[in-house]
Amino acid sequence: LAPAAPPPPPPPAGEEERAVARRAATAAAEAEEGHDSSIGALLQGAGLPEELAAPLQAAGIVDLPSLLVAASRGDVHRELRGAGVSKLGQRQKLSALVAPHWEALALKERGNEAYRESRFEAAAGAYSRALAVLPCAYTD
Repeated sequence: LAPAAPPPPPPPAGEEERAVARRAATAAAEAEEGHDSSIGALLQGAGLPEELAAPLQAAGIVDLPSLLVAASRGDVHRELRGAGVSKLGQRQKLSALVAPHWEALALKERGNEAYRESRFEAAAGAYSRALAVLPCAYTD
């Protein structure tokens, strides 16, 4: 028998606290600009019942960034079902919220690859298409 693989190393000290602080700062900046990416606002925007908020929040899905993280773990429908969203139509509406983010990220990665290869016009085009798919409200 081969020895078991060692467990992954623990995250660096303070990483979780920094992530929480970043999310809080982002939420404050969005609120100042009139944006709301809370799970309640997402459900309302997608025409979904507000009763879904409690099980999603219990699963750690409290805003758009945490929905993106959950959806990026693998099968988005399995993740949402595990978070208490039992109806397929509701899962489809929530997964449609993350699709533009994934498309923009893929275009950004293409732009990064083109940039590394010194194909600057192709990189600029990929970045422009990414911004067209998912416009930035602000940059920081």
